[in-house]
Order: sequence, then structure tokens, then C-alpha cells
Amino acid sequence: MNRWPTYAKKTIKEIRSVLFSLFETAKNNRLILGNPATCLKVNGAPSKKRRELTEDEREKYLDSCFFNEFGLFSAVLYYLGLRRGEALALKHSDFGDKYVKISRQFVYPNNSKPVETTPKTDAGTREIFIPENLQVMLFIWDAGKNYKGDPDDYIFQDTNGNPLSYSTFRRKWNNFISEALGEDTEITPHYLRHNYCTLLYDSGVDVQTAKVLMGHAKIETTLNIYTHLSESRRIKSSEKIINI
Repeated sequence: MNRWPTYAKKTIKEIRSVLFSLFETAKNNRLILGNPATCLKVNGAPSKKRRELTEDEREKYLDSCFFNEFGLFSAVLYYLGLRRGEALALKHSDFGDKYVKISRQFVYPNNSKPVETTPKTDAGTREIFIPENLQVMLFIWDAGKNYKGDPDDYIFQDTNGNPLSYSTFRRKWNNFISEALGEDTEITPHYLRHNYCTLLYDSGVDVQTAKVLMGHAKIETTLNIYTHLSESRRIKSSEKIINI
């Protein structure tokens, strides 16, 4: 049974690239006659399109950040636009008076225990301004510079002080997002990165600065989001004119 279509085309392309390199090395070392990955076709499911939260979703989401046990994590996603693994790997010492430093991430091989690594690219290491609303949240949750324990403790940990396993993270996130937006919501942690980029765009942040804050390795990634946002805002503006 062919399982390739269950993966995004981008993911399959990366897998093909790895296989090609491995077989090419084997061929150069005369372990095999040819590279069997040469003729592999890249077929996969189209990448899922993310979107920003609606005004109603934002209000409900932020309200839940104050009351749900996973509220601080969810607030970090909203106000800093971090990848899931970057947020889960945060330590209290990463937070200063005005900026938070991103220098590590967790990956979950086989969706099990977390493995700490450096960011995927150099662009992933960055400092991000902490909005005042998040400063308030950190104070309420006794986190960041307000933490009274070991500064090198991970902010998000289990009852034994260990980083969250994948299953624990999923349970806590599903509980939060279901409580905030309902069980049928499509919103995942990665949607909050798109939402953060939207907040940057609407605040007038230039695309080069947005690239740095988002931790994008290529400016094209940020430009694609900004171009989409520009088009959607133009359409909404024209609709308002039509309804005058």
C-alpha cells in the first residue's frame, strides 16, 4: 500500500533528497551500480494553508490563556510566533526585561521523548521583543525573570520537572484549544505563527524585520505570507468600498 500521499509534497521532496544523497554516496563507493532514487517522483498531499485567527477566535483564545493550565504556552505562541519546539524548549533564563532569546528547540523523534537541538538554521537563533501583554502573563504565571526557582528550569515541564513528552504536550494543547475554540477547530500551534506574522504586517513591520523575528531562513518565505496578506487586505478594502 502506498502511503506517500499522506505526507506533504515538501516533506516527500526532502525525503527524496536524503535518499538520493545516500544512494549517490553508495554508488560513488562502488557499493551499488546505480542510484535507484534518480527516478523517484515527488508526489504528495498539497501543503495545508494556514490562516490568521478571526477577531472572535483571538478574543476567545486570549481569554483562555488566563485560565487554562496551558495558557502561558499558548500566550507565548500568540505573542512571539514561535515554533512548537522552540516554545517548549524555553527556559526561564531566556527571558530578559524586554527580549527573549531563542537558541534551542525540541524535536520529537517518533513522537516520543523530546530531544534538544539547536535551531534548524542560523536564522532560528534570534531575540524577540516581549509585548507588554505577555510580560503581564509571565508575571501572573511566575515565569521568566519572575521565576523564583532555578533559572535554567524549562518553563513547560511535567510534574517531575522534565520537559514535556509529545503525548503530554498533545493532551495539554488539545485541552486548551478545545476549551478556547471548540473541539471542531482546525487551529494548530503552527497557525499561531501565521497569526503572529499577520500581527507584524498589520503593525507596519517591514518584511526584512519580520523575516528575522519569524526565524525564516529565506526572505521568500516571509514575502509569500506578506504578499498573501496584502492581497487579502486589498480585497477586504474593495468590498467595503462596494458596500458604501
